[in-house]
Amino acid sequence: MWRLEQAILMVTMENPRLTPVLVNNIGSDLNLFKNDNCRLIYSTIKKLYEERETPFLVVVMERIGPEVPLTFYDSMSESIRGIHPAEFQKFLIQTIEKIIWERKKKQILSEVNQEINSNLGDPKRVIELVKKLQVSAMIKETGDFMEANEEYVKWTTQVQTGINLGIPQFDRVIDSLNMGELVVICGRPTTGKTWLALNAIQNIKTHTNHILGLFSIEMAKPAVVERMKQIYFGLSRFELKKKTQNNTLDEDEFLKLYESLAIYTHSYTVSEIGSIIKEEMIEIVIIDFLNIIKPEVGGKRYEKTTQLILDLKMMAKEENVLVIVLAQLSRLGGDGSIPVTMDMARDSGAIEEVADFIIGVSRKDIAGPDILGVEYQKEKDVVYARLLKNKRGSGKSITIYQNPDTGKMTEITSSPEVGPAGLTGPEGRNEDE
Repeated sequence: MWRLEQAILMVTMENPRLTPVLVNNIGSDLNLFKNDNCRLIYSTIKKLYEERETPFLVVVMERIGPEVPLTFYDSMSESIRGIHPAEFQKFLIQTIEKIIWERKKKQILSEVNQEINSNLGDPKRVIELVKKLQVSAMIKETGDFMEANEEYVKWTTQVQTGINLGIPQFDRVIDSLNMGELVVICGRPTTGKTWLALNAIQNIKTHTNHILGLFSIEMAKPAVVERMKQIYFGLSRFELKKKTQNNTLDEDEFLKLYESLAIYTHSYTVSEIGSIIKEEMIEIVIIDFLNIIKPEVGGKRYEKTTQLILDLKMMAKEENVLVIVLAQLSRLGGDGSIPVTMDMARDSGAIEEVADFIIGVSRKDIAGPDILGVEYQKEKDVVYARLLKNKRGSGKSITIYQNPDTGKMTEITSSPEVGPAGLTGPEGRNEDE
């Protein structure tokens, strides 16, 4: 958040006529600034404004002296790189509102935390506070219908993003994913959620130039890269390791394809993820997985998951990014061998209400040969995916073949003329793999 603090201060010093906007909105509340240097710079700007002096950058630097290092001012300049001077006022107003909102959100979340951890905690009070949080996020929004209609006209004339998951039947009914939307891929452990996301990343990178950020909280970076290479090169992890050690793997095209993909493996809060995507100009965010994002509020699983999903949707809209998040289903999902239903997602916080698209994944072969008997070989390496929620139309149920060696996923066709499990080639496997 302190990068935003730097930005509003630098915008003001670059265009001092905006000083009243800054000072009148923030006033004397220095607690809005988390960074000590930003706090000192704001105090100086405010003092100069009150003394009827113009707070140009050089004037502020001279007034403060060596207390703030020159490198900090360099960092401030970097924080507004790419913002056109004509957009300074709009940026300043929106960013101040965001900083004030973040502080208000933390206060409300603190109240929620206290209520949940109290022996006399009232569930109705928690719901009340969450609603207050939602209302607070919208208080600056205009309800003007004509403005909404103008946005709609602009929206209909925009070129489609071309962002698809690489699952043809789903892609047809979804009709391109857009910025500001939230996609949830849910299922029990080992059902193929991560592999599905990594296959989707390859499809997105192959067909678009968008900057992606993968927050893989569960896996280390080498493990993520290994899986991505398995999918791309069509190799087992053992074959991949051997070729890498022997230096016989031609990686040029692979590295070129993924050069604009950023991978993060530390645990972050949603606010911290938001700051990263703003700084790195990330357009598509993939999070693996929801349930171990660092929460900003305590409490039971339902309350924490609900707040996380609300924050992610808000981040998608505010930062104008597409968010794809993986979520572990509760034990209502059984061992992962039964088809996912919306009831299972309902138990995992407010996912059903907040997400734009929900995909549930399951695998019958998890049940094992003892349970499935002769059906086991038929179900082996088959993933069942259901589009449980599609805000643009109907749902869809499909089956996907996952190559057990490479992890590559291929949608199974419904044609009765193809091999077992609906795929061409020996034993129903795609010959291209």
